[in-house]
Amino acid sequence: MNKSITKFLLSALVAGVMLFFWSGFAQAVLPWGVPSAKVFLSQSNAQTTAFKTHPGQVNRLKSNELTTPLFDQNMVNEVNTLMTDETFSWIITKPLSYYNPSEYLAREAFTQLAIGLGLALVLVFTQALPLKNRLLLIATAALCGGLASFGQMYNWWGLTAGYAFGMVINMVVGWTLAGFVIARFIVKS
Repeated sequence: MNKSITKFLLSALVAGVMLFFWSGFAQAVLPWGVPSAKVFLSQSNAQTTAFKTHPGQVNRLKSNELTTPLFDQNMVNEVNTLMTDETFSWIITKPLSYYNPSEYLAREAFTQLAIGLGLALVLVFTQALPLKNRLLLIATAALCGGLASFGQMYNWWGLTAGYAFGMVINMVVGWTLAGFVIARFIVKS
């Protein structure tokens, strides 16, 4: 196999693995992003064990206290809005089976590998530039991508600032770290 292609594929794999672990670390340890979300449980005694021991602040409600029996039937696998007399909510509802750990982690690994391919491609195309410029380009791309995604959701969907901008920070740091390792050790200037 061509040496350039091998470096490219190795770079994509390294970036994908680094981003996968960074994402897990950021969600488990850093106070913004996913850990800033409030958790409400409104389940019968048949709830799954995965959600019985949620690590964060859990607000327990009686079964169907917050919803109606038709909630699950009408809102699953959809982006929904819910309006009360006082609030407007965006609700994304998935069946609990969607969060099967092995399937969920496989989707996350695939997503991070796809991002790793993009980072590797950018670093291959910018190989003639100094390391500092390449990393600045990666950090700028992450900032723009994060703001285009989470900034718009902050505006339109009402995400909290802690969640939205925490996720942007996670993207910038993760992409820049992965870019540094690739640019410094694999696809060098």
